[in-house]
Amino acid sequence: MIDLLYSQNELTISQYKQAVLENNEAIKGQLENAKAQNLKAREANLITSLYFVSQFLYSDDEREKLQPSVMGSETVSRQYDFGFKQRTPFGQDWALTYQVQFIDIQNVIIANTTNYEAGPKLEIKQSLWRNFFGSEVRSQQQLLKVKSEASSSIESFNFNQSMRSIEDLYFGLAIAEKQIELQKEGLERAKQIRDWAKGRKKRELGEESDYLQANAQVLSSELEWQKSQDQIREIRRKFNVMRNVEGDKVEQSLSLPSLKAVRALRAPAFREREDLQFQKHQATLAKLQAQLVKEQYRPELEIFGQLNYVGRDREYGEARSEGFARDHAWWVIGIKLSAPLDFWSISDVTRGTLIEAQTKEAFAEHYLLDQKQNWETLVDRLSNDKSRYELAQKLEKSQLEKLTLEKERLKKGRTTTYQVLLFELDYLNAQLLTLDSLNETLKTASELKLFDKSELL
Repeated sequence: MIDLLYSQNELTISQYKQAVLENNEAIKGQLENAKAQNLKAREANLITSLYFVSQFLYSDDEREKLQPSVMGSETVSRQYDFGFKQRTPFGQDWALTYQVQFIDIQNVIIANTTNYEAGPKLEIKQSLWRNFFGSEVRSQQQLLKVKSEASSSIESFNFNQSMRSIEDLYFGLAIAEKQIELQKEGLERAKQIRDWAKGRKKRELGEESDYLQANAQVLSSELEWQKSQDQIREIRRKFNVMRNVEGDKVEQSLSLPSLKAVRALRAPAFREREDLQFQKHQATLAKLQAQLVKEQYRPELEIFGQLNYVGRDREYGEARSEGFARDHAWWVIGIKLSAPLDFWSISDVTRGTLIEAQTKEAFAEHYLLDQKQNWETLVDRLSNDKSRYELAQKLEKSQLEKLTLEKERLKKGRTTTYQVLLFELDYLNAQLLTLDSLNETLKTASELKLFDKSELL
């Protein structure tokens, strides 16, 4: 963090950032979205989580029977099921439920036409080809996790970019305020030079061209000053909009770094920024998608089994007891095969997803190289900007010394007011150059902060 020189009635960079975070809903939303993606990553756990299941069925069968005397004319049944089911990470689906069924057969000659059936039921299904040992399930889980990580990375990068823009806007306005003050002083000096040239012309001590040149300088300075006023109004509006304030007035003064603070600026070590992590996640997602597509179109070969213990009686209590006594079992075992036959389409889809994965992986590698080059460029630029800023500081100091000396000479009558005014313009221009150099240095340092984890989300 940059150390600043503070004064009274001043809005510091930290206070401005805090105001933006508290009042700017868009930036608050970026921060919340980044946090939300971390919560959404738990969606992968739902694929293999335990589920509670229940159902109620009511049936009324009045179809014509082959033997009405035995089968009755109408069968009414009510069935209740409840229990648990789960898909395991090893390609196995199981369900354990308890069933209760009431059956009423009407208009039948034989007795005991009203019964309860009750008992537990266990169902198990194991994949032997597609999703063998849970390969498809694990790919789906990994896909959801990486999607959330990718979204979290890009949201974090967007938030960090916004924070960098806040800092650039703050220092940009602080520098612009200083520059417009200096431009106003420069305009006043240009007017004084024009008046001096005009007086010399009236006294026939100077040329018309000197006056015209001085007047042109005034007009040029006025044009630049008016242009700067328009620009600074736009910057103030952006500054205020960022903290959810209307208007183009900024009442507080803003602070700039000291020379010592600028000298202390250091480039952080290279680290992978969140936008690069996003590209890597995209490459990983493409690989997982290719793997999932390959898995999804494999033939399904499943072995399944079902075990029921059924108790039957006219009274529910007796039926329930018989069901848990396990004397009346009903079990089923089987195997099922389902295979797609459009081999050509499957081949094209699989090959397409593999090509996409390879392309995104190559792009991520190039993005890494480009980001390293960008970091190296910024490191060099920061060093050069700091050198230019120190040089501009020396130039400004030299121009101040020159102006001070010339003013002393003017008191002694050894120079002219015109010469002092020219030196004042030189000093003002040196100050503007220092501010320009400071602006470039701060922008470079701000961009480098995207590589500094300690400064970011």
